[in-house]
Amino acid sequence: ERIIAVDFNGQGFEYFKIWIVNIFLTIVTLGIYSAWAKVRNKQYFYGNTVIDGSSFNYTANPVTILKGRIIAVVFFVLYAAVNQVLPILGLVFFMLLMAFLPWIVVRSLAFNARNSVYRNISFNFSGSKTDAAKTFLLWPILIIFTFGLILPFIWYKQRHFIVGNSAYGTTLFSFHATVKDFYHIFLVALGVLIAGGVVSAIIFVFVPVLMMLSGPIVMAVYLFMFSYFAAALGNLYLNSTQIQAHGFTSQMQTKNIAWLYFSNTLGIVFTLGLFIPWAQVRMARYRASCTHLLVQGSLDEFIAAEQKQVSALGEQVGEVFDMGISVV
Repeated sequence: ERIIAVDFNGQGFEYFKIWIVNIFLTIVTLGIYSAWAKVRNKQYFYGNTVIDGSSFNYTANPVTILKGRIIAVVFFVLYAAVNQVLPILGLVFFMLLMAFLPWIVVRSLAFNARNSVYRNISFNFSGSKTDAAKTFLLWPILIIFTFGLILPFIWYKQRHFIVGNSAYGTTLFSFHATVKDFYHIFLVALGVLIAGGVVSAIIFVFVPVLMMLSGPIVMAVYLFMFSYFAAALGNLYLNSTQIQAHGFTSQMQTKNIAWLYFSNTLGIVFTLGLFIPWAQVRMARYRASCTHLLVQGSLDEFIAAEQKQVSALGEQVGEVFDMGISVV
């Protein structure tokens, strides 16, 4: 077994120059440039993510992304206008959107996968609209009836759908996490939330002079929860994903994620948002530093075999719309 590190070589000021130009051009073009901005942003982060000496590439056509955004904006404007005049018809528009949601999910995942390239081989996504409907429509309906306790099961189903139907070239990924793994993460976070609430209540009732501490305690609890979810779920996603005999490992820590969230938030607030590029680069660098690829045998042989299979397949990328859902 060979362990290959994932490196991220991006720099805050370097990305800031791209980011600020994107914002300026998006404003002066009344949002039209946002599609090109998205492609430039993704190309920067993909191009600076390196595995075994090779970086990723994002090849999406901004015009295609713009088409999807125009459709979304037109639909939203129509929905808002109709909902103000005829709420009943607005409900019909909403139901129509829900009916199209599985199609949107599948096409968006396929679009982003096929435009994500590593060593001249594109990723792929082959999930069905029927499975997408079950995963993103049917199961979430039960959240109301289970008081949210079904959430870990839904996370499991959605991740299994996304990873299990994704492929690098012609080789499918597999996902080995269990529902129990997701419930463990959920219950730990829930326990911390309850404990934080109890401590705040005790302070409020029995030590009112210290009531000013209840606010910081609540903020600390929420920071821990978000950081724990980001670290635990991120680790679970990668540690449970394989492609053939090759696997991944991720070792993000809650305390490090919490520090990044906290310090990035302070930086963004005190610079009136100008620190955002540095915050994104810091987070990308940390995630990459905690991630490794576990290679069984030679990765070069696997890549060479995939290149032959993909070339023989000759699959063409169709004109599909991007709706912001991604595989990689």
